[in-house]
Amino acid sequence: MKRLVYIIFVLTCCLISAQAQTSGSCGDNLTWQFADSTLTITGTGAMYDYSSYSSVPWYSSRSSIAHVSLPEGLTHIGQYAFYNHPKLNSITIPNSVTTIGEKVFSGCKELKNITISEGVKTIGKKAFYNCEGLTSIEINCDTIGNWFSENKSIESIVLGGNVKTIGSSAFSNCTGLTNITIPESVTTIGEEAFYGCSSLTSISIPEKVTYLPDYIFQSCKSLKNIDLGNVRKFGKQVFQY
Repeated sequence: MKRLVYIIFVLTCCLISAQAQTSGSCGDNLTWQFADSTLTITGTGAMYDYSSYSSVPWYSSRSSIAHVSLPEGLTHIGQYAFYNHPKLNSITIPNSVTTIGEKVFSGCKELKNITISEGVKTIGKKAFYNCEGLTSIEINCDTIGNWFSENKSIESIVLGGNVKTIGSSAFSNCTGLTNITIPESVTTIGEEAFYGCSSLTSISIPEKVTYLPDYIFQSCKSLKNIDLGNVRKFGKQVFQY
């Protein structure tokens, strides 16, 4: 009987400790602290990658986190770091970040706005999957990968002057997208980049883009105004509805 009581006591203490955790380490040179609905990361270097969402150290507080402050000097946002944080509504990625792990913001249904800085080179699979509230994004990095395809809530995309390449299927089936301005810095647009963007009404192709690849605007049934700029060569079914 005494042994059973002792075991229950130990388990209760562990549970209380886990629930009460409001700070700790999240990288070799990074720490975190949670207070007043804000998670603050401080330090430099790479954040740890986590094997699952439940192994993230602030997991027990995730339902209360509405804001996240990331430091300049952070280089990598770890896998699952903000997975399924139901109240997180906006975030800015520092210029120092070069990589974002898999499923980092997956399931953040209140996330409405995000800014991706020019330093980002790689974003993992499903990093923004099922972000149902995401309506606008700003991207300033050199190359845009297949990071936002199938996101039906995005309405507006702002591309900064550092963007040079829009990769294959980058925004495919973003059916809510109505507005995007492609800057003159862009030289290459990949196949199916805007495939199935059925609400997109107009597009202007930058002067440095001379080729439109296969299926790039296929099934864009609302696309009525197109400025082809300096395009001289077309792939297969570029504008087929």
